[in-house]
Amino acid sequence: EIADGIVIGGLDVGGMTESEARATVEEYFERYKTGVLYLSFNGTETQKGFDELGISWDNPEVVSEAVSCGKSGNVLERYMELTQLRKEKKEYPIEYSLNETLLEEYLAGEAEARQTEAVDATITKSGNSFEVTESETGLTVDVPATVEKIIGAVQTEWTGGRLQVDAVVQVTEPKYKAEELKLIQDCLGEYDTPYNPGSADRSQNLVNGSGFINGQVLLPGESMSLYD
Repeated sequence: EIADGIVIGGLDVGGMTESEARATVEEYFERYKTGVLYLSFNGTETQKGFDELGISWDNPEVVSEAVSCGKSGNVLERYMELTQLRKEKKEYPIEYSLNETLLEEYLAGEAEARQTEAVDATITKSGNSFEVTESETGLTVDVPATVEKIIGAVQTEWTGGRLQVDAVVQVTEPKYKAEELKLIQDCLGEYDTPYNPGSADRSQNLVNGSGFINGQVLLPGESMSLYD
């Protein structure tokens, strides 16, 4: 039997046989195998069972170690160890881990489905007014950092059942946003040039050139050339 005062992963196994203690720990570990990872990507959430991520009990030998406590060494050493157990319980941890390959594959698939490029707002001239399209933020998922964060949470925070983790993401802001472009309302300058139908070549050039630039809006820092 296991000596009184022995605890494995919070379970008091004192007085149990080795097989009884192993069965108790295995039953307790089932709560981890049926646990679920809830992963949030900047507001959207996905979930995955830990059994699908290859969670495993890594130190089953701890049961044999618990059995041998107080039974090795000379008579005095055994007596001292058992006396200490009556004063203070001795706890052995349950160690478990995830299959990192399965975790990385799962995250890579989720990241690919969620990563987006930032989209700038656009502005075009329509008659005497401007039309503005909305901008969109971009999202990049840092898969290695998220793997590390999940493993850390599993080892330090999780006690079975549900585990909530926020993925490590970088939100990319668009260069131009709609609320900024909507401020464009004023005419800052005008230019005109004579149009003479009698000068056919020049008039045709004006028609062609104005067709290329009509309705174009140049934002600060941008330029345009009819030679390009």
